[in-house]
Order: sequence, then structure tokens, then C-alpha cells
Amino acid sequence: MLGVSGPSASGKTTLVGILAGTIDPDAGSVQLSDVTLADDDVLVETDHRNLMVVQQDAVLDRNHNVAANIAYGLPKDKRRRHVGARRVAMMMDLFELATPLADSRPQELSAGERQRVSMARAIVGFGLGGPEAAVLLDEPLSAVEVGTRVRLLQAAFADIGAYPIPVLLVSHDADEIAALAGRRAALVEGRLVYA
Repeated sequence: MLGVSGPSASGKTTLVGILAGTIDPDAGSVQLSDVTLADDDVLVETDHRNLMVVQQDAVLDRNHNVAANIAYGLPKDKRRRHVGARRVAMMMDLFELATPLADSRPQELSAGERQRVSMARAIVGFGLGGPEAAVLLDEPLSAVEVGTRVRLLQAAFADIGAYPIPVLLVSHDADEIAALAGRRAALVEGRLVYA
């Protein structure tokens, strides 16, 4: 996992947007493994990049409860199967979303709880045949208290670490990056500087 820190407005969210394909790069290229996602001649659309992206502002379906929002991250053929239900229950436990939150709708949750649902949805399908090629985390639990945030992210990374999938975590908190990331870098004046 690569952790990137930097102050507000340093370009962390822009970096995630360029990698995810929601922002076109001004120059250079974006590659994942041997696949070029963006350069002067190629621009792979966002929905064809097979990336799991979790942003600060959790986008959840307000018409579905916590469990259904998490299940949305499963491959379609696993959503109504026993293995999918077990994996959703596991994510609810991992992110401390079990009873009584399981039946809550997003509008009934705090910002931190919504972020935990979004993070659970992003990783629930790992190992079940999903197409994920990388995980991009843009301050995914910034609304959660620091100690709880680090504990939840450590648990999530232990789960993600069972699969050979690159992970990028960006945060304004350099201490959080130091505690969580094996490789670290900082955004300094728009440039990525490796620690």
C-alpha cells in the first residue's frame, strides 16, 4: 500500500481523480500494471478501469438500508447468495455497523457511519470474483474519530491484504499514513515526493 499525505488543497483529491478517470491529466500518463489508462493517445473511461474508489463524501443509496448498500459492492451473481450474505455480515462486524445500524437508511446515520458503510461496500466483494484492479481511498474515514479510524483502516487493510491488489490511501494526516502505509509519499507543491 502507498500512503500519500499532504495539506488541504495540495492535490490529493486531484491525484485520486486522475487515477480514477474522473479528472483528465494535463500531461503524462496513468498506468496500472501493464495497462495504460491515460496518456496522449489513450483514455480509458472511469467505469472500465475496474477500480474501487472511496471518497470523503460517502455516496450511498438513500432508499436502501446499511446492509443493502454494502451488498451493492458484491459481484451481481453473489448478492442474493449465502456467501454474499456472510461477506456482508463480516463487513458489518469489521466496520462496527451491526445491530441496530443494519436496518438504518443513510440519512439516519452520522457522517462517520456513512463513511464506514462506503468503505465496507468498496471491499465486500474482494475474493468473490469481482474485477477490482486497485483500491483508491481518498480520506475514506475522515469523519471518524482518529483512534477508531486507524483501528478500522488496519482491519480493512488486513482484509484487503489477502488479495494482490494495489491500494492508495491519501490523507492530510501524515501520522495516519505513517501508521498504516508500507510505502509513503507526500504531495509538495504539486509533486509527489517519496519518503
